[in-house]
Amino acid sequence: MARAVAHPDGASRSKTFDREFDAEQHLVSVQHQALSGTYVDASAGNVTVESYSKTWLARQVRRPATEAAHASYLKQHVIPFLGARRLRDVRPGDIQAWARHRSEVLSPSTLQNVYRFVGGLFAAAVDDRLIPVTPCVGVKLPDTPEVEVRPFEPAQIRVIADAVEPRWQAMVVAAAALGMRQGELLGLTLDASTSCDARSGSIARWSLSRTESRSWAPLRRRGRSGPSRPHSSPLTP
Repeated sequence: MARAVAHPDGASRSKTFDREFDAEQHLVSVQHQALSGTYVDASAGNVTVESYSKTWLARQVRRPATEAAHASYLKQHVIPFLGARRLRDVRPGDIQAWARHRSEVLSPSTLQNVYRFVGGLFAAAVDDRLIPVTPCVGVKLPDTPEVEVRPFEPAQIRVIADAVEPRWQAMVVAAAALGMRQGELLGLTLDASTSCDARSGSIARWSLSRTESRSWAPLRRRGRSGPSRPHSSPLTP
């Protein structure tokens, strides 16, 4: 019976082996990890996924909409299934089983977003020296089917524009012609904050984002460029 004692983090740790050779090999391995800066105390990973995820999420810098989405991922798809597990006990097979289970209720694209969130969580746990490696490796996710985009014809867009209040008609036409999103359309103005360059096909504008109170607030100045799409030709009366 042999015993190896190591304390690279300042606190004494011991492990018992049947052979002295195995004890010496373990000690050398721990000392090497300490010198290379890769040592991870096994007990550090005893924290549960739920406990660490809440701490990790609270210190992230995110836009309100993104923060709300991540909180929803955590509440609905992570904590109920992985929350009680210790970080050190989660294996790639567990993540694969979790992904298979969630694929029954989530679309492939949404599952990919949730998986990226979970991957970021465990990557942070590695950076915080709570676990040596992330379990989010080699996980197979459902393929995202390619969906053919069939833009409206000009006549269809006219019907939609005619069906809304006059003050919103320009927004319908701009959305169809420029491919802008709702927040970008709401931030589009005709003052100095907006500049259009027909030659380069670019437009710079303010974008608005939903707040927690469901109101719209300026996000940041954005710029998008690129050639016009075939369906974005000007509409004629």
